[in-house]
Amino acid sequence: MPFITVQLGQCGNQLGTAFFNSLMNDTFGKDGSSQTSLDQYQKDLLDRFFIRNEAKGGKSSYTPRSVLIDMESKVILQSLATARQCSHWQYSNKQYFSQKAGSGNNWAHGYCVHGKECDAAIDDLIRTQVEDCDR
Repeated sequence: MPFITVQLGQCGNQLGTAFFNSLMNDTFGKDGSSQTSLDQYQKDLLDRFFIRNEAKGGKSSYTPRSVLIDMESKVILQSLATARQCSHWQYSNKQYFSQKAGSGNNWAHGYCVHGKECDAAIDDLIRTQVEDCDR
């Protein structure tokens, strides 16, 4: 059964990126070298937390089953850049939501003000991830 992570705010996005890096290090090793065969634990881990993207050269890349949410784009852009540095996984440009205006590190403001304005767009991102689990 797949898991979808919802990464909220600066802490959630930084923690989520570190989590996916740790999963990939656990699967492929810290040096990034791919093993020729994956054991069942590694296959289950990849199936639960990632979507496999087949490449023409036979090398697969992975996209985490996650939604990144922050009212400022700075932290999300940092998460996207950090993921791009890894050779095995990266976020898709279609799985995050951000705006230009932040919440000033005030969750209540983000929830009460931005939440009402953004809930439909965020719901669509989460729905898309849930639908991808059926594929």
